[in-house]
Amino acid sequence: MTRIMIASLVLWLTSLGTGIAQTSQKQELKVIGYLPDYRLTGNALGNVSKCTDVVFFGSEILGDGTIKLAGKNTKGLATLQDACEKSKAKLHLCLGGWKKDTHYPAVTSKPALRAKVIDALLELRKEHGFDGVDYDWEYPRTQAEMEGFISLCRETNDRLGKDFLVTAAFHPRHKIPRGLVEQLDRIHLMTYDLEPPHCAIAHSHAAIKQWTSQGIPREKLCIGIASYARDLQDRAKIKTYEQLFQEHGKTVHQTMPVDGFFGDNQQSALQKLKLAKKEKLAGVIVWEIGQTPAGENSILKLFPRN
Repeated sequence: MTRIMIASLVLWLTSLGTGIAQTSQKQELKVIGYLPDYRLTGNALGNVSKCTDVVFFGSEILGDGTIKLAGKNTKGLATLQDACEKSKAKLHLCLGGWKKDTHYPAVTSKPALRAKVIDALLELRKEHGFDGVDYDWEYPRTQAEMEGFISLCRETNDRLGKDFLVTAAFHPRHKIPRGLVEQLDRIHLMTYDLEPPHCAIAHSHAAIKQWTSQGIPREKLCIGIASYARDLQDRAKIKTYEQLFQEHGKTVHQTMPVDGFFGDNQQSALQKLKLAKKEKLAGVIVWEIGQTPAGENSILKLFPRN
């Protein structure tokens, strides 16, 4: 075999190996744990190792286009950043949600204010090492608002590049235009807080069917896991997975409902992860990883370590 033939063979094998690696990485199932700034506890940090991605929740876009970072100081965020680095989990910044999205309509309608949002994101990325942004606007109500949202996502992609992920959370029965889908790396379907039982896997099946029937790429969709339970008779009554475990012990890992409360547990969480894999989705989201014990009694205990 000549040197030229050998060199060509080496190059071909190298390119083949690279292609396999890229395909494997693309198909990796994501476990995305949301974590509010007020729950940066040992439990939450212990669950980071089960996540491929962590979304730091509670920050918001203000009316002047600046970003108000959640929390009174950044010490807890630095601890979370360290935990993510040790577990090789990506860290994302969530903007909005829970009445923290009130300025989206005005800000996204003006190019100068959208630019200020992205300027702020660039600085926060440098300071805290964020790997992406989760735009949590619930929800654009008019065509003009949706167009502003699409522009914000597109401009974020343009300025921060492909290695900075842009995601968004939606009600599972919401509909979004293809123009927005094209700008999002992932779509987080909140398949919980629905009619009783609020996070039943049937809701996830229905959401997958609805969104894929609209032509939404499966590889962008994530279904939701709830680490809290709602009372089947009075949905306003809520208990975290940790509370249920403290009250009822290990029975909660296998049985739902418990004492009239229904939420996900170790078995149903794994069932949803398997469903995401079977349906070739991007993965699952978890609200939220501070509501469950870590270790043997974590709702994510049966998940593979990141």
